Amino acid sequence: MDEQNGRVYDDLLRQGKRIACTATDDAHNAPKDGCGGWIILRAAELTYPCVIDALVKGNFYSSSGPDILDLWTEDGKVYVKTSLVHTIRMYTGSRHGGAVSAGGDWDRGRGGLQPAAPRRLLPHRGDRRTRHARVFQRVLAGSIGKHMKKELPHFQIGDSYGGNQDWFPTFMMRIGGCGAETACDSSMYFALHRGLGKIAPENAAELTKDAYIKFAYQMRPYLSPRAYGIDRLETYMEGYEKYLRDRGEERLTMTPLSGGEPYETAKEAVIRQIDRGYPVPVLILNHRNAGYQDYVWHWFLINGYDDTGSAFLVKTVTYSKFEWLDLGGLWNTGYKRRGGFVLYRISGQDPAGTEEARPDSEQEQTGTIGKETGNAKQ
Repeated sequence: MDEQNGRVYDDLLRQGKRIACTATDDAHNAPKDGCGGWIILRAAELTYPCVIDALVKGNFYSSSGPDILDLWTEDGKVYVKTSLVHTIRMYTGSRHGGAVSAGGDWDRGRGGLQPAAPRRLLPHRGDRRTRHARVFQRVLAGSIGKHMKKELPHFQIGDSYGGNQDWFPTFMMRIGGCGAETACDSSMYFALHRGLGKIAPENAAELTKDAYIKFAYQMRPYLSPRAYGIDRLETYMEGYEKYLRDRGEERLTMTPLSGGEPYETAKEAVIRQIDRGYPVPVLILNHRNAGYQDYVWHWFLINGYDDTGSAFLVKTVTYSKFEWLDLGGLWNTGYKRRGGFVLYRISGQDPAGTEEARPDSEQEQTGTIGKETGNAKQ
């Protein structure tokens, strides 16, 4: 892409035309003029369905050498992390925009984005493919947005992040106890962080593995495994509501969000619930993407989100582990019949017009822990 084409492309994006820009080779004398342009895509895994999904959604950027490691806006400034480059050029309007030597900062001035304190890190000589990185104010098929990340606190049992249905001693609970596990983990969260102590064991803050198993079997009559699993949102809600009422807790209520709702509705619901301090129980039935096989016919929790501007990831919790997954890929199962979300609300703690109700104890969960492999069944 030359300088003129770059401005035309940016003008098209400003007009709302979401055109994914790819870099390729017109190679007639490989390798002499080959490998000069490529794309870097964001996919859940290196499989055909995940790669195609990322291409269709525009979850990639084009390059002729430099790597764009991160890109976001904050307090009127644009921040970009790249591999070693000489110049970063930001197109900000219909004319030339501005450029800054690597290591500089961008300030918003009267004429748009202006370079501040630039300094050159690399000499001009060298392979043309490693000298320049062009960064556009609107990247590919989306816009640059502020990086927003939030995680709710959870609980530990030894080295385990929450409960685990593999601990259950009976066969049916091991293969079909995910609904009970999700309700137990929800109860633990609300007892430890939202003041609903009656719905979890008395020693919730120091719960042992054996005590958790005992708790799960107390939940079993309300959300017992069955031939076709707990395959409806209403079944989970009815069972868990009965458990809550038997424990004398009437403030915690639930509403369903069908998996047939658009992705944007699901995304807004996750942001709203997490911001207000509620984990989100999720039911996935079938899924055409083999990358989500462990979530097929399964209940689990979402207790965090990471909105990078180019992707929206959710923190899924199951089998005593957590991982970050693309919500769009998880939500769009490819089947007509879908599960969905259960949306919690505590009466009196979340009044109308309140944007956020924080949990009693805010703690950031850090690190990346992969989920155990194996079949995840409901």
